[in-house]
Amino acid sequence: MTGKEDVQKSMEEFYNFIYPKNVRDFESSEEYNTLIEDMTVALELMSEKTNGFSDISIEKIIEIINSENIGKVILLFRILTAVSKMNMETYFVSDLCGSGIFIPKIKIKKGEPVEREIKYGAETMSMPKYPKLIELAKNETTLLIEMINFFEKYNLMKKLLNLEGKNIEDVVELSKTLLKYSEKGAGAEKSGEEAEAIIKNKLELWGLVENIDYNKNDEKLTGILERKIEFLKQSGKISDEVKKEKIEKINEEKKSRQFDLVFPASNSNKEPKVIAQIVFYTSNTGSEGKKKTNQNINTSNYIKKILPEHSKEITNLLVLDGPGWIQMAGDFQKNEYLSENFVQIRTIDTKLKRILNECGFVYPIDIEIAILELKLKNKTTSKEKVLEIIVNKDNITANKDEIISQNPQFFDGKDDEDVIELSKDRHEIGKKFLILEKLQDITSSKKSQKFSVLIPSKTNLEISDTDIFINKDEIGLQDDEIETILKELEEEGTIIIQTV
Repeated sequence: MTGKEDVQKSMEEFYNFIYPKNVRDFESSEEYNTLIEDMTVALELMSEKTNGFSDISIEKIIEIINSENIGKVILLFRILTAVSKMNMETYFVSDLCGSGIFIPKIKIKKGEPVEREIKYGAETMSMPKYPKLIELAKNETTLLIEMINFFEKYNLMKKLLNLEGKNIEDVVELSKTLLKYSEKGAGAEKSGEEAEAIIKNKLELWGLVENIDYNKNDEKLTGILERKIEFLKQSGKISDEVKKEKIEKINEEKKSRQFDLVFPASNSNKEPKVIAQIVFYTSNTGSEGKKKTNQNINTSNYIKKILPEHSKEITNLLVLDGPGWIQMAGDFQKNEYLSENFVQIRTIDTKLKRILNECGFVYPIDIEIAILELKLKNKTTSKEKVLEIIVNKDNITANKDEIISQNPQFFDGKDDEDVIELSKDRHEIGKKFLILEKLQDITSSKKSQKFSVLIPSKTNLEISDTDIFINKDEIGLQDDEIETILKELEEEGTIIIQTV
C-alpha cells in the first residue's frame, strides 16, 4: 500500500468517527430543535438591528443584547466562531483572571487545598460554568464587553459581516454542523476533562498494573530519552562517550514536553518503546489544532536528532479526540506521519492494543483471550497450548520467553502440560476482547443482511453480519451472545453498528 493510500485509509477512519453516536442521536432530539429555533431568532434579531448585518460593531452588539436575549445571541456567537462551552469555562475565565476582573483563589478545608474558586466583586464562587457566565453577563456590562471581546479574538465581527446579503434559512442550514459540536461537544468535553482517566481505565481492562505498565504521572521527554540512552549503552549499541554526548545535548536544550502515557513506565526500569500524549480538543480554531499537531511532529524530529540511528525504536503516538478534532482534517490530508500515528479514545482497545503488541508487549488480556478461545472449543488450556495460540498471532512480535517474562502471574512455576485457568471476574471482559480480535481478522466478502459493523483498527474495517455469523464457529459463541456483546461494544463506543 502506498503512502497516499495509507493516508486515504486513515482519512476514512477520521471521517467515520468524527460523528459519534451522541451527536447523531442529538439531531433528532427536542433539544436540537429548540437550539435551532434559538439560533434562528438570534440571527433574525441581529439582522433587523444591524441593517442586514451591514452595521456591525462591538458597541452595536452591546446595545442589542439584553437579559431576555443574551442566551440566544451568545449561542449564535459561539456557533459562528466555533467556540465551545468548555472554551468559555477555561480560556474566557482565564482572560478574566488575567485582566483582574476575576480573582482566583484556593478553597482551604481543614488546612488542605480542596478546590479552585473565583472572587468576583463581593461574591466568591466555584469555578464558573457556562450558565453562570451568562447569568453574570446579564447584569454586568463590563463582563458582557469582555465576553464580546473574547469572541472577537475568533473574528466575530468578520463572521457577522460575512452574513450580509445572505438568506437566514441558508445560514441556519450551513451552521447546523457547528451547532452539533457546539452543544454535544460540551457533553464530550465533560468526558474530556477526565480523558486520561478514561483511557487508563480502558488500559486497566487489559490487566495493566498501575505504575508498572504505564506512568501514573506525566513523564518528561528528557527523562524518556535518558532512559533509552542508558539501555542503548547497556546493550552495547553505544559507547560511554556517545552516551555522555547525547545526555549533554539533552540537558543543553532542556525540552519541557511531557507525555501522558509511556510504555513501559519509568519506574519499571525497562526500555521505553511507546510514548503518547493525550490531546482532547475543545476548540475548532486553527491555532489550537496547529499547535498540537506541530508539537507532535517536532517531538518526533527531536527524537531523530538525539537518536538518529535508533529513533524508530520509540513509537510516538498522539491520542486525539474531542469536538475540535474536525480541525485536523486538513492536516491529515497533507501529512502522512499524522495519519499513521494517531489514536482515538474509541480505538484504544483495537488500534493502540495492536500497536503495543507489534512493539513486543503482551498483556494479561492477550493471555485471557487465548485461554477463553481454547475453552470455547473444549480444548485443554495448558501453558503449551496457550503460548502456541499467542505466538502465532500476526500482530504479536514477542517470542515465548518474552511472553512468559511479561506475564509471570500466569506462567511462573508452570510446566508445559499444566492448566492455566481464567478467573471468573475476567470471563465477560475476555469475551468482548475475543470478539474484537476475531472481527479484525475476518475478511469482508458477503453483503449485509441486517447490519454491518465498523471496526476501528489500523484502518477502518467494515464487515457484514453475514460474514460474522459465517465465522461464528471461529469465534466460539452462539448467535444471541454475539449480538449481545456487539450491542455492548457499540454502547461503549468501541464499534459502530450500521443497520441495513
